[in-house]
Amino acid sequence: MSGETDTDTKEKEKQELLERSNAVATTTNKRRRDEDVTSASATATDSIDKKDDVKVSKNQIKRHAKWVRKMEVNKRRKDQEKSIKIAKAKAAGRDIAAEQEYMEKGRKDGSGWAKRNEKWLERFEKSSSKHQIYLDCSFEESMTYSEINSLATQIRYCYADNKKAKNPVKVTCSRLSGETLNHLKNIMGFDQWSHRAFFHTDKDIIETNNDKSKLIYLTGDSENILTKFEDDKIYIIGGIVDRSRLKRVTIDRAQKCGIKTAKLPIDDYLHLSSGKALTSNHVFEILLKYQENGGDWKKALLDVLPKKKEAIAIEKTTKILI
Repeated sequence: MSGETDTDTKEKEKQELLERSNAVATTTNKRRRDEDVTSASATATDSIDKKDDVKVSKNQIKRHAKWVRKMEVNKRRKDQEKSIKIAKAKAAGRDIAAEQEYMEKGRKDGSGWAKRNEKWLERFEKSSSKHQIYLDCSFEESMTYSEINSLATQIRYCYADNKKAKNPVKVTCSRLSGETLNHLKNIMGFDQWSHRAFFHTDKDIIETNNDKSKLIYLTGDSENILTKFEDDKIYIIGGIVDRSRLKRVTIDRAQKCGIKTAKLPIDDYLHLSSGKALTSNHVFEILLKYQENGGDWKKALLDVLPKKKEAIAIEKTTKILI
């Protein structure tokens, strides 16, 4: 006599069906991954093969293939997010076609940009940030082409952060010329940055500001700690990339020009497992976040510092004397 009941048989069949489904799903996912790898590798090889005069290593091909796969995944994710957004809009009863037509009309006649710019200028006028920020781009001759390219990217990040900031500030890139400027000129809309209070000049800081008492150069090598902003001050961020190679160049320049210096109060609020050197755009964003968070340095630092810094907040305790 069999010990299995009808219920046991059905459960067994259900388990077998589930296992087969999982096996099929695993095989399908593996095939898709293999296809993505093959496609990415082929794309990477094809794009690299076009450079006949350049010898490419296997590691370079692998890295490029990894990058291509990442771009493909990002594209699929964005397409999926767009589809979900459109589906939600349609469910809410919105006329997507009419909205797209209206946006396209605004793009063509410039009314869309004019409206956005008007709203930004209104936010800029109401901003609590009355100080200014300068990005000192006078170190180009000491940097490699790759570093110059990185600096141009950091300046783009600064512009983007300031454009969306709750309290935007007036920004000027001083001594901006050469390859750094050429990189930025290739960006669509660069000639419109001044409409968002983001200016540039090929002149030096001290040429455009006669009153040095209003200038404060932000450098990690300073012994002075920045505690708050003053409305009539201009805070300068050094536009350099490789601080491990170009040590003390910002403080040396500040002292040579007779400009006061200060550093961010990182040690007062955080423990960092890695170096304290920050990119220009990170310093810039910290200054914006300080204003946005109502003068809270700790929150501003934790909001901006990258995860690789492994920042740990310092918990300050109060001693009670008896």
